[in-house]
Amino acid sequence: MPTTLGRYQLGRTLGSGVSCKVKLARDAANKRYAIKIIKSGEVFSELVATEVETLKKLQHPNIINLVEVGNGALSHPKKGTHTVDYIVLELVAGGELFDFVANSG
Repeated sequence: MPTTLGRYQLGRTLGSGVSCKVKLARDAANKRYAIKIIKSGEVFSELVATEVETLKKLQHPNIINLVEVGNGALSHPKKGTHTVDYIVLELVAGGELFDFVANSG
């Protein structure tokens, strides 16, 4: 049984940081997304709110688009189910921006 979050089936981890983990996600139509699963905490919720408000205002071909923001049940076959906040973003190929900049100067 796969790990799920709302209507998304989660795949491999694409990246992680202090405030979240980013996973590959697929919807029922098999469309792929990047989904940020946010750690709980007051400091993190302020950062997430700022990120979401910024992404809602920006529409540009060179900026990742916000698809959905939510709170839902993360269901893992071995770890059980718990509630998390998440941000669904369009998936962009090519790896992490930090790695690209670090490797290309």
